[in-house]
Amino acid sequence: LPLLLKASIISLATLSLIVFSFLLIAESTIHFIAKVCALFGTGISTIALILFSYQIHQQHSTTQLFSFAFGMQLGLLFALQMIAKIVGTPLMSSLSMHFAEKHFLIAMDLIRVLCLAAIVFSHSLGFVYLLVFIITLCSSGFTPLYNTLLPHVLTEEVPYTHALSLNRIAEDLERFASPLIAILCLSFMAPQYLFILTIIGFIISALLIASSPLPKLM
Repeated sequence: LPLLLKASIISLATLSLIVFSFLLIAESTIHFIAKVCALFGTGISTIALILFSYQIHQQHSTTQLFSFAFGMQLGLLFALQMIAKIVGTPLMSSLSMHFAEKHFLIAMDLIRVLCLAAIVFSHSLGFVYLLVFIITLCSSGFTPLYNTLLPHVLTEEVPYTHALSLNRIAEDLERFASPLIAILCLSFMAPQYLFILTIIGFIISALLIASSPLPKLM
């Protein structure tokens, strides 16, 4: 745990430096914080969903076949996420063209909030997989649209290049830091509370987007 705590502190400190760097670019600060909340919400929710599916599967599986069967279920969960990303990215990009950018980003956050809230009350693995697919679809719609809006928010070349680099670092850091933050939270809270954390993150992201001006691409 001490090593995990150190790694988590380093990850959070790095993220704080990235956020501070974005504070130097006033036009994109709110958008970036909203993106970070959504990113870490997605990463931590993945860990929470794995734990939740583990609990459900443990209740409906025999001891002899538990490890093998759960491995298959976990593989199916990740496969659904990959399919949703591959199929969903062009699909959601086309869908976003029919809506205002701000409304679409807010909708992606709120749909994920509803899915996570529904998962808490679910006791069926099939329903969990369906909601995981929908959550991943929303993530596939949110991130590309945000990246598309970034050059329109920052019109000067130097701030845009700086923001693009920090945005990429944040995305890479999320893959490493989200599991660490989730495990650290699990050391003093029940797994169900991870869903509450991710719901709060998506709500903050939606509120920040709603309160900030966004350019219209069409």
